[in-house]
Amino acid sequence: MTELNVLSRFPGANATCIDMDERSDPIEIRFSPDPSGGREALWFHLRIVAKAGEPAGDRKIRLTWLFADHVPGGDRAPHCVPVYTTPGRPWSRLKQGEETRAPNGTRHLSWLIPYPDPEMDVAFCFPYPPSELQRLVERSKDFWSVSSIGVTAGGRDLLRLANEEGKAGGKQPGIYLVARQYPGESPGSWVLDGFLRQWSQNRRGGYIVAAVPFADPDGVRHGVYGRNGTADDMDADWPPQSGRREHALIARDLTRWTERCNPILLLDVQATPGAWEHEGVYAATATSENRASAGEETKWCNVLEHELKNEWARNPFSEHDPSVSSLIAWAGRELGIPSLRLHIPYTSVHGNILTTKNYRDIGQKIAQAVLRRKG
Repeated sequence: MTELNVLSRFPGANATCIDMDERSDPIEIRFSPDPSGGREALWFHLRIVAKAGEPAGDRKIRLTWLFADHVPGGDRAPHCVPVYTTPGRPWSRLKQGEETRAPNGTRHLSWLIPYPDPEMDVAFCFPYPPSELQRLVERSKDFWSVSSIGVTAGGRDLLRLANEEGKAGGKQPGIYLVARQYPGESPGSWVLDGFLRQWSQNRRGGYIVAAVPFADPDGVRHGVYGRNGTADDMDADWPPQSGRREHALIARDLTRWTERCNPILLLDVQATPGAWEHEGVYAATATSENRASAGEETKWCNVLEHELKNEWARNPFSEHDPSVSSLIAWAGRELGIPSLRLHIPYTSVHGNILTTKNYRDIGQKIAQAVLRRKG
């Protein structure tokens, strides 16, 4: 019988309550995502390793997510399809899982995993680590430059990409993008990746484009989910209320940026707040409609919806967010920037299971929409 180890202490990893029954057939590994001090637990990423370094033959593993109904949308099991990979192979989706109930009524989800290799990673959705960003920059052939806008609370560089920095009083149209305010929302990173790839392929001049790909790099490193936690929910506590260092760094950079271009759009790219929403990509605007930027935000919603069309867009595409302390509310109120939050599903859209290629395609279409409106 092959003995296995389950690892949860590597960059981006998250899993707790790990239990394994190697006497069952198939072997069962039970776990739960670690809330890491927050109110909600969703993101997980664990590694299964054969102790002897030998393949497990034709055997399978039964992977069971404990307490799956403790996250938003947790009662919709069919729309949860995690991903897995083995060394040297791309990430793939698992098959649809099986829902079971414990005697006390809590829901668990299980999947059968083929296990032909001595090592395998399993995650809630496709991870997007800093190494992917490095590949993006290298493939852009010097189109994107990378700089630090400060040091995070955890002592890491808060990185920003830009095609050019502009100059004081500059009038070129400016676009600013942010991803991973919630570290576990990797779909936003893949969509941002597609946007930046498309922009570098077009090599379109005349715009000042800047992007913060990891708004919370400390959380990304530690595998934190980050939503609805008292200290972790980055998008619920923007200045002047916030005491987070990352808020201050991004706010200062945004203020400097607005002085070097003509800001036309800020996009905050997130995943859907419901774990298994599958109706499509949609946009949120701040609730107050009497801001100077409100009319422009409506126009941008129309442009993006038209580009994403029936393939990726939810119907209705846009909604108002009542929060007054989100990034989009703060940027619209304090800086007058037309600001949208984009929500990207974790698993599927209109019944189509999402791949990294699909996420990039969504990002590419968003870039094309921006270019077509201003082009």
